Amino acid sequence: MNVNVSVEDRDALAAHFGADNDALQAALQRRDHGEPLAYILGYFDFMETRFHADPRAYVTDPEAECLVHAVIREIDAFRASCDRWPVVAEAGIGGGALGITVKLARPEITLIGVDIDPDALAVGAENINRTGVEIELVESDWFASWPRSEPPDLVFADPPWGRESDLYDESRDARHYHAMPSGSTFPADGPMGAHRALMQDVRSRGWASHLVLNVGVLSDEETVDSTKSAARARLVRSADGIGLVHVWMHAPSFPVWHPGKLAATNQAAWNELYASTSDLVWGKDPVGFLEAFLAPEDFGGLKRKRVLDAGCGEGRNLTLLRRHAETLTACDASDEALAKIPAAWREGVDIHKCHLDDTPFADASFDLILLCDTVETLPDAQSVLCEMRRIVAPDGFLVCNIPGPEGDVAGTDMSEIGPDQYLYRSRFFFQFLQGDESRQLLSSAGWRIERDELMSWVEPAHPEFRPEPHHHRSHVYLLKAALTDATGDY
Repeated sequence: MNVNVSVEDRDALAAHFGADNDALQAALQRRDHGEPLAYILGYFDFMETRFHADPRAYVTDPEAECLVHAVIREIDAFRASCDRWPVVAEAGIGGGALGITVKLARPEITLIGVDIDPDALAVGAENINRTGVEIELVESDWFASWPRSEPPDLVFADPPWGRESDLYDESRDARHYHAMPSGSTFPADGPMGAHRALMQDVRSRGWASHLVLNVGVLSDEETVDSTKSAARARLVRSADGIGLVHVWMHAPSFPVWHPGKLAATNQAAWNELYASTSDLVWGKDPVGFLEAFLAPEDFGGLKRKRVLDAGCGEGRNLTLLRRHAETLTACDASDEALAKIPAAWREGVDIHKCHLDDTPFADASFDLILLCDTVETLPDAQSVLCEMRRIVAPDGFLVCNIPGPEGDVAGTDMSEIGPDQYLYRSRFFFQFLQGDESRQLLSSAGWRIERDELMSWVEPAHPEFRPEPHHHRSHVYLLKAALTDATGDY
């Protein structure tokens, strides 16, 4: 009956064996008994490339695509910050699908694959020859035979993980994995035993390399517990719930960005984003927290006075701010964003292109300044906050939000370039601060907190930026300029 063979697998086998019914029936029986489809066909497809497969090597799971994307992001971030391509190692390269896919995407890198199993390496060598990429293969127990004097900049791996009950989906049950080489599935020393062994090997060598490891569908608790020995570890999950853990076994030495280069890279990224679509990237509605936060405030009777939307982007908040403004001004560093402000929104608004740390406005020009969804995108946020303090009136207010590591955004699809600092898509700068860190930043820039509220909202999908609706969580602050001395002078 072949009851364990899915319709998709039946169709694939029928297409492969054609009119040879005896061969087809034998293949269906093999699949019914749990043998991986790739072994029966002799190949599998992974991210648009076809790879040879046989029982000498593990068959890469399609879910590992998220690991490939993460590695490519880290490669691009390294390249952007260091002005060179990284040396990359794949631990447990096996049949080579992951390493080859990374190398096809970024052929400029040096990639070295290590594996303890010579049979799996033979399959990897065949796939390397088929695809024409250049990867050095080394038979090695983890990095015992690492061929270079210097450590790799980046290590990635999809080590064996989990128990027989930990499955990506029901179509690949425990029999599917037991048909593969015994060392490549279900580690005998616990669900993350292979991860711990790899991390210990890196630690013993004194390497500060960045490790990106797949943990599949293992729980957050198991993953966090197994990475306690790391100097730094960060768990992220894809939209499908697949876990990746970023690990440094020794204190990470993040690449040092020249401030001007980081700011220029960030600014160019935002400009190109706004130019990439005719749609409004942030949509037509004000940011989710703003109306609720402003509603109870009369700002000391300052409604209908001088209001500035600093970092206004495409103007999503201008209509709402009109309710609080006698005169409304908007500024942004992106000419592409300013050009997209709809005509109805810009009517009566004084619009300026300028960098937020060097505005053209006189001292004490505004009674209310909005700095919305902006602080986290600034490589030098303190300079901007100091400039906002200069241009706010002595009895004026600043409203700004600063997101922390909660929510769907922090760290998602991002490369870490410093403590709590990231590049999204290797170009957009983001920084996520805990509440006490935010308050310290504001205080150091000369602001006194009048109100601090932790607020949550759902943002819609953003064209060309974030494809799905996502949850935001930020501290939202109402601020006044702090007194500079005991006399009360500002």
